[in-house]
Amino acid sequence: MSDLTGRAFISHGAEFPDVRLVAVQPFLEELAGCPHLARVRRLDLSGNHIGAAGAKHLAGSPFLANLRELCLSGNALGSDGLFALLETEWLTQITALELSDNRLGSEDTRAIAERWPGLMSLDLSNNALDTNLDLPSHVQHLRLAACGLHAISLPEALITLDLSRNAFGPHGIAPLVSDNALSLLRYLDLSFNDIENAGAEALATRGDANPLERLNLCGNRITDVSRLVATDSFHAVKDLDLSTNPLGDAAVSLLSGDAFDSLERLCLANCGITDAGVEAFARSGALGGLMSLSLGWNDLGDAGVKALAACPDLAGLVHLDLTGTHLGFAGVIALLESPHLGRLRSLALGENHRLPRDAAMLLHERFGRTAI
Repeated sequence: MSDLTGRAFISHGAEFPDVRLVAVQPFLEELAGCPHLARVRRLDLSGNHIGAAGAKHLAGSPFLANLRELCLSGNALGSDGLFALLETEWLTQITALELSDNRLGSEDTRAIAERWPGLMSLDLSNNALDTNLDLPSHVQHLRLAACGLHAISLPEALITLDLSRNAFGPHGIAPLVSDNALSLLRYLDLSFNDIENAGAEALATRGDANPLERLNLCGNRITDVSRLVATDSFHAVKDLDLSTNPLGDAAVSLLSGDAFDSLERLCLANCGITDAGVEAFARSGALGGLMSLSLGWNDLGDAGVKALAACPDLAGLVHLDLTGTHLGFAGVIALLESPHLGRLRSLALGENHRLPRDAAMLLHERFGRTAI
């Protein structure tokens, strides 16, 4: 992808068909008439604040016949700008559209659904929407983060869904799960929705739905994941984020055995985990597939780090995050002398105030990128 100013693109074009342009507002009319656009398949104009007037210039361009993906997030388009785009001939060939933070409402989503039923990927995050919105029937990748939603009717073709930072609460997940729209999902982000244990248990009732591969439940006041990790669909999860939930050591002990069959990335930051929990975790015999592990901002110190360093199941670990813990000299030595962490290439140890001064140099020599 090329990152260029609007002036540079107009003058010289771009080497790649994927281009992000900044500082384009003064040149929108000239940009719309620029023949270099004919080579572009993905155009990113995010954050340029082009407004409705800029959208009208873009809509009138005769050089966007090859465009397939368009990012207009953060441009204050409003309804007028959106409807100007919807009138263009080339827009119907777009398969991916990003409209985050554009002062749009639910009426605007209905217009998108009516005129653009074949759209495959859509981002409407950070727009004030309500439960009565309409969505393209064939959309597979949908982002509706921070839209003020507490309920929604979804299309049935979804593969990835981001509903983070909404207001679904403990009882808003069950209706979603009972809807066929979630049956094909591979990636689900419900972070910061305060779904609590009731919402996590509702996810466990997905039944014969496709197994999830990525699940983000960060910041949901969950204390018990026992039912969730016991489901067959959980065994396919490769990327799991349970950070900022008060799970504690007892809940962490549930994350063992077959629950880790496919897991490659696990985030348990700020979960109230202590050395005892990490020691039990390391003894579980179920961490063999992990490539990334985050235990930052937990109440653990050298004893927990020693347990990780001595765990043969972590031989595949590439990234380890222990930011904001209580790592000291003994923990550093354990990491340096570990016979199992040969693949580790990224180590995050910031906000560890007990670290010796020369720790960064020693750790960098062994593991490469080390952030302290």
